[in-house]
Amino acid sequence: MEINHQILYNTLIKMVIPVIAGFVVAKAGVVKGDFAKKLSTLILFVCQPFMLLTATYGARYSDSLLTKGLIALLCGFLAHVIIAIIGFSGTCFFKDKKKGRIIEHCIVFGNCGFFGFPVLQAAFGDVGLFCGGFFVVAFNTVLWSYGMIIIGRANREMKIKLTKIFFNAGTVPCVLGLILYVLRVPTYAPVYDSMKMIGDSCTPLSLILIGIMLARVQFKSYIKEYSAYYGMALKLFLTPIVTGVIMKLLGFSDFFTLVSALMMALPTASSTAMFAETYDLHPDIAAQTVGVSTLISVVTIPPTMLLVQKIIDLI
Repeated sequence: MEINHQILYNTLIKMVIPVIAGFVVAKAGVVKGDFAKKLSTLILFVCQPFMLLTATYGARYSDSLLTKGLIALLCGFLAHVIIAIIGFSGTCFFKDKKKGRIIEHCIVFGNCGFFGFPVLQAAFGDVGLFCGGFFVVAFNTVLWSYGMIIIGRANREMKIKLTKIFFNAGTVPCVLGLILYVLRVPTYAPVYDSMKMIGDSCTPLSLILIGIMLARVQFKSYIKEYSAYYGMALKLFLTPIVTGVIMKLLGFSDFFTLVSALMMALPTASSTAMFAETYDLHPDIAAQTVGVSTLISVVTIPPTMLLVQKIIDLI
């Protein structure tokens, strides 16, 4: 199993343009005030659910494809266990607890949906996109459970709501799409196409949002923020390599090993910046890390995945 690195690289390059567009309109003053917050809400609660729903529901049913999806779900949980260990052990020595926890959050949670779906489709085709829907179920479950625990270690006032773990804008549409897929509920083309059209807007809008967030970055202060560079180095380089090696040693096929490694090589999730803003955990560092890691990942993902591929070929 090999990734077409040229297609992957071309896809990543295409994803830079919306980021630049968002940066320009923000710097030009076209968008002001709480526009970014409103756009974020629109993406999370309107566009994302349709993107996740159609990722699984629209696929042609087969027992083998369903089996792949379930294995991808298992891989999603295992990969997040691996990255959680790396994130905790790599930041537990931080003297500033708030900074340590937000860097840990930046390491553990990648942009699996908005950024991951088009990248998976470029690397593995429609089957990669289908498996991505299952992987994101694991991501959202871990995000609203362990992700809240990470933040809770820095903000004791934060309360974990059990309902949020299973009932959120990420997990519910994934599970609904899976149910519709398993029950083989036929799609009605006009309705499905409309839902997919909304879902397809999710990635460009989220990238534009990242560009807007980048426009607010005070690069002079960020240059001195070495902890952010350290977090990005772990996130973009170490975690995908370690994940790939461990998944291969556990006996997973090259396909699932590469899918897991690729999902761990993604830039920091935009949700990290939202949580940081809500709970006052260095929101400036979080927002900057989301934006900068997105731009850097365009350069880091292809060679990192090539290295992962060469390593697992030797195992």
